[in-house]
Amino acid sequence: MLKILFLTIILTSCGNAFRFSKLPITFNVPESRYYQFKAQFDETEDAFKSKSGKDLVLFVPRKEDPKYSTYQDAKELYTDYGEMWILFKDDSSQFTNIDSGTAGLAWSDSAGAKDWGLIYMNFSINMWSDHNFRQVLFHEVFHVLGFPHTFDDDYSIMNYDYIYKVAGMTSFDEDRLIEKYPFSLLATSVKDLEKIGSRVDDEKRKKLEGMLVERFGLSEDRAGEISGTVYSLSRIKEKRSLTPRELSILSYKILGFDYGKGKKALEKHIQGDTEDLENLMRLAAETNETTPEHVRELLGEYLL
Repeated sequence: MLKILFLTIILTSCGNAFRFSKLPITFNVPESRYYQFKAQFDETEDAFKSKSGKDLVLFVPRKEDPKYSTYQDAKELYTDYGEMWILFKDDSSQFTNIDSGTAGLAWSDSAGAKDWGLIYMNFSINMWSDHNFRQVLFHEVFHVLGFPHTFDDDYSIMNYDYIYKVAGMTSFDEDRLIEKYPFSLLATSVKDLEKIGSRVDDEKRKKLEGMLVERFGLSEDRAGEISGTVYSLSRIKEKRSLTPRELSILSYKILGFDYGKGKKALEKHIQGDTEDLENLMRLAAETNETTPEHVRELLGEYLL
């Protein structure tokens, strides 16, 4: 997998991820790339908002297309001219210390001494669909706003395992964004409400675990493993339809097979050929240590 590199310049030994003092952050973009990916830039602007609705990022087309020998050399764009940029590496002679395995790079001062940030897109590699561009842009903007990578099963665009598999940011990313950037005059009340919301979420997940055990025959351990995924799925479905990628990820996590494979098996079942669906139900039953009948109920409840 192409890696997304976040390089942080540590200026003090105890620097934390920073917030910009002036928002929205305005990134200059070479106009040819701006108009090539205008839909993705617009989508990013719409997505990155504070809890109170304030814009966090803006993108502005510029005729210039700055190139440097290394990514560090580009720092002068901010230090000398006070500008933030989305920069593009078009061939191997530019930004030579961005390696061929890096799709995007965000370079910013995490210690808070300066509010500058530069994002680099490595167009010397062949991977730039509209989807991938948006995903890398979202990922790097999150970095500039002070968010680190996440790992393991964290369902986030900041997780290498999910960056290209999700569409835009996930509900977890949205929650973390508005938690870090509330911009409310009632900051204490907002924090109190968020704590209450967190407790409510924990209680709902616990209830869901119990329901998975009682209704679908799952063991307590298995219910604990998938309750977070099932709860996340339910929250996403309340806001919007799931994308095919999200359905595939969640289907595999819960049932042990790809959503597309399950959909084809269901279509064949409707036409009278039940073998594939029965085999998948047995596989899912083994994965969840329950019966095929319970798996069918689980499938109907959360994925259909």
